[in-house]
Amino acid sequence: MAASWAEEKAGRSYQAWRIRRCREEDVEAVRRIYADAVMEQAWPTFRRAAWSLRTLVSAGAVGGLSLAVTGRPLAVPLAWLALAALVYGACRYLYAASARGILGGDLGDVEGSFLGRPGACFWVVEEGGGSGSPRLVGTLGAKPAPGEPSACELCRLTVSLACRRRGLGRALLETGLEFARRSGYLDCTVYTSDIHHAALALYSKAGFQLQRAFPPPEGGPLLHSICQVTDYQLRLKLSLGRSNAH
Repeated sequence: MAASWAEEKAGRSYQAWRIRRCREEDVEAVRRIYADAVMEQAWPTFRRAAWSLRTLVSAGAVGGLSLAVTGRPLAVPLAWLALAALVYGACRYLYAASARGILGGDLGDVEGSFLGRPGACFWVVEEGGGSGSPRLVGTLGAKPAPGEPSACELCRLTVSLACRRRGLGRALLETGLEFARRSGYLDCTVYTSDIHHAALALYSKAGFQLQRAFPPPEGGPLLHSICQVTDYQLRLKLSLGRSNAH
């Protein structure tokens, strides 16, 4: 019944684009959109980490040590550049590892993880091409939360950079929440991080609340210390969701 509802409702249109159920021929575009969105986070993560007190103190120490060892003032900015490169490389590594894990996980088998699974679905946003052919610009998945059969995990919520600030993310989230309610789930859970300010605002407006904060599963303590990213799990009781927040 839930799959039938998803097929009927996923063709909803919003001006020049529409949300529909993912098809087999969409999978490569889905993987590309998601990987691009993940890697976009490396730069804002680097920018925040580079100006953190921890990094600034490290830069001062590295610059002072370089000057003391070489006696050359030029060694100080060179040392700072080396430290900046290290921080940026760490941020790139963190998100590349995250993308690899997801592309090799549920996005490596969209049919088995979403489309052919009870209580699950996957949607794409299709932009009506105007003078060209339609293209995919957004994604969202829904599946049973691991170990919680009464909870729906909404995941892979992504909108292409050029198509943001048009309400597509909100429309995708509403589609997922409606699916979860129709499918009989009692709760919805999502994962994001403290670097995703727009996603946090979107989830907060919908009524999600923080359940736990934890370091990213990729990498180890040293990488987390450099990148300074915290992952969040948020939860929404569906009976309490703000259905009029849109």
